[in-house]
Amino acid sequence: MRPQYVQPTRSDAPPGDQRRKQKTSAVNRVAAQTYAASLRAAFGAYRFTRFAAQDPLFERRPDGGPVVFDRDHVAANLLIPPTASAQDRQRIIDLIAPAQRHRHFGSMQSSQALAQSVFGTITILNRLPLMSAIVAEDGRAAFGPNLDESKLELEKAIQTLGEPRRTSIDVWLEGPYQVAVECKLSEVDFGTCSRPRLRPHQPSYATQYCEGSYTRQRNRTARCPLTTLGVRYWDYTEELFGWSSETDHRPCPLASTYQLVRNVLAVCVDEAGALDPKRGHALIIYDARNPSMASGGEGDRQWRAASDALRVPGLLRRLSWQAFISQWPNDPVLGWLKEELAAKYGLRPEKPPAPSEREGNEFFSIVNGKKTDAHLHEEILAGADPVEVDKLDRENARNIGFSEEQILTFFGPPLTESE
Repeated sequence: MRPQYVQPTRSDAPPGDQRRKQKTSAVNRVAAQTYAASLRAAFGAYRFTRFAAQDPLFERRPDGGPVVFDRDHVAANLLIPPTASAQDRQRIIDLIAPAQRHRHFGSMQSSQALAQSVFGTITILNRLPLMSAIVAEDGRAAFGPNLDESKLELEKAIQTLGEPRRTSIDVWLEGPYQVAVECKLSEVDFGTCSRPRLRPHQPSYATQYCEGSYTRQRNRTARCPLTTLGVRYWDYTEELFGWSSETDHRPCPLASTYQLVRNVLAVCVDEAGALDPKRGHALIIYDARNPSMASGGEGDRQWRAASDALRVPGLLRRLSWQAFISQWPNDPVLGWLKEELAAKYGLRPEKPPAPSEREGNEFFSIVNGKKTDAHLHEEILAGADPVEVDKLDRENARNIGFSEEQILTFFGPPLTESE
């Protein structure tokens, strides 16, 4: 299990606080780069063990770069049990039409291919009822009740929110209770609102650009440019999240939580446009090694902004891939899939972290579920001495393999009492 790093914060932060924030940002960037490099190394090893002497299946890439299947062989990126019949194998492949595949579906780093491998096998080979005992991090059922009555669909198009161009849900459970599942692997964040990203050369810029606040801009009558297109997100935000559509918000609370909020709305709004929070919930499945999803990471920050605002507990749940597969029952098909997930992605069973390990402003390393240097942390955090925190920064960097030269580059000279 990767270490988790969380920067301590204080309301009376000393003048050196900005410098420490910059150092933390540098550490986070290196952690993300290290994580991505470890994935590419795993994919390279998987290619040469599982696809020996099959170079024509792959695009030509530099050593150490992405491992990508040739566009005519992208289906080989899916993990399909060898015991599956030819018919079932094709059914797993056909769960996502070629037109619905993401641009980088052929990359071993594709989270869409990962989701199709796992949930395609589960649904086509009739393992969905075995998922009924899986629990999310909050202790609630990850996939809801009544799985015997549920049907699983990949890339489900949502038609209830008034979107002119419908986006889709990675994995959708349709039945008396609905679940929208978002699958992440190496992504650095959740999807954000596109309006602030519009540029002057784009046709919709003049009417749709937003500076990131929920205010009337550019002579629009509505505070949200999406509302002018008929998108109905703000019809429901107050009841679910406490974000009134009748008042200004700076910044807009939907700007960074867009994808998470949208997935919650997808399960809570029915075909008639009525809101019913009892209809289902949204679930996030993520890689516990991804620094973005660790406490203090960008994905975790987005998660907390949406989850903490929810007025209905349990509408937004999460579960790591590691904790998910650790709860699979003994089954030959799932056993094979578990071995392949470990070989290809390095995803191995792990118990979910206790709530106390994902919350708070502590600064510590968690390795194999245990805090390290706890005696130092308790003393340091009691006073948040910046010099001691700086020492601990450097010690943690050494523990994850930074050289002294790298430490000096990213942290600068050690803090002294005068700072």
